Amino acid sequence: MLTQIPMTQAINPCFQIIRISKEKGSPAAYYQLSKKIENLISEGFLKSGDELPSSRVLSSILNLSRTTVTQAYKRLLEEGWIFSQKGRGCFVSECSIDLDLHKSSFATLSGNIKKPKLPVKAEIAKQALQFPVQKEVPFALIAPDMESLPGKDWTTIVARVSKSPWMHNAYAEPGGYRPFKKVIADLLRRSRGINCSGSQVIITSGVQEDLYLALQALFSEGSKIAVEDPGFRPHRDLVEFLGHCPIPIPVNENGISINQLSSDKELDAVIVTPSFQYPTGHLMSLERKLELIDWANSCGKWILEDGYDTELFTADDPNPAIASLDQTGSTIYMGSFTKTIYPGFNMGYIVLPEQLIPVVEGIKMLTLRHSSEVHSVILTEFIEGGFYEAHIRRLKRMYQKRRETSVHCIQSLLSQFGSLKANTGGTHLTFIFKPELKINDVELNLYLRQNYHLESRPLSPCYVRDKPQSGLILGYAHFSEQILTDSYRRLRDGITNFLKRAYL
Repeated sequence: MLTQIPMTQAINPCFQIIRISKEKGSPAAYYQLSKKIENLISEGFLKSGDELPSSRVLSSILNLSRTTVTQAYKRLLEEGWIFSQKGRGCFVSECSIDLDLHKSSFATLSGNIKKPKLPVKAEIAKQALQFPVQKEVPFALIAPDMESLPGKDWTTIVARVSKSPWMHNAYAEPGGYRPFKKVIADLLRRSRGINCSGSQVIITSGVQEDLYLALQALFSEGSKIAVEDPGFRPHRDLVEFLGHCPIPIPVNENGISINQLSSDKELDAVIVTPSFQYPTGHLMSLERKLELIDWANSCGKWILEDGYDTELFTADDPNPAIASLDQTGSTIYMGSFTKTIYPGFNMGYIVLPEQLIPVVEGIKMLTLRHSSEVHSVILTEFIEGGFYEAHIRRLKRMYQKRRETSVHCIQSLLSQFGSLKANTGGTHLTFIFKPELKINDVELNLYLRQNYHLESRPLSPCYVRDKPQSGLILGYAHFSEQILTDSYRRLRDGITNFLKRAYL
């Protein structure tokens, strides 16, 4: 029976997989052990500064003599792999290791192992990182500044709720905090004309989760989902990641093409951003919304409506949601508070037909579990107190001034390069380059980030089948007029120098 050794240090589990061969003709045990530890270091299982087990502990783990372990450590010390400190033990040294030269197969540690293959969707997931989180500098689409945050009424509620940290911190219902669901239903009725009950509202972390839940609940793998072209790439990527087939459908100033939708009889649904089309900024016309509802009802299809930037629409004409016009329950409405509160608050909602409520709640129970009840309580009070709608009115006034400043700067500083696509509201403007300039907007975007400390998004990756246009998506909402003015001058200089470099 092995003697139980009391261990006072945490032992890296990688030592447990070391195997020492005792077959005739095998190298000496101490040599095998030293090589195994070398491999652990070169493979990255052990990093510079990591402590090695004491000779007494390692000999017990591997059922080797202490002399064998001591000899192995001595060889590693002599070759610079480890160093010792009197009274403390042995540690991995900071020696420079070329992993390509020293890399050994993991199979040398535990026999021949055939690595499992990753599915196709793993590659799709990696590609999603090509839509990176932006730095909070001009012209990022979301970069909350002090002026755009909810203000004193918000912090007062947060402070009061925080005084009772044990409240609302247990597991919550998968559908969400019921008072919050009711408040959102009332808000949507007042602001978007959507007549729904609180039970139809499921609380989420945002629109991307909304779309995930809808796709999981409604469709079998391989379903054909129409997406806007140009459109919001994360939506398209998620459709493909979940095993469906995204079908790009062109959009114009009135919205998505109904003729193109009708020509594909195998479509199961369409995802649209009708209130502020991403990336063009166009508003879907009322006639097009009604045509879209007719298409869905006549063909038995679903409409997944992303209320992108809805609250910040500033035109005088009414902007009813498709879900408010559709009386048949074929439209699922998705929204969030990302732009109106702040992204880190991470709260959204999805409005469902009655028959889908238990399905989506069940999916949440199995996967995402529940949304923060503490955040729900805070936002419930903020909305019920009338503070949220006052906050939205203030944002609209502030963003209107920032948009006007942006439009003026673009027209006066950038007209030599191109023109604006649309100007209906929201939080960004889309600038289109003149075709004759032949600007690679992806390369330009990277150049501006690296050399001018400017964040934008290139337009061309938003296209799939439709002929890509070169341009920049420019967020303006979270930057003061003075910052915007200075930043547009830098943008002009950046584009000018990029073009000079391209022609050299």
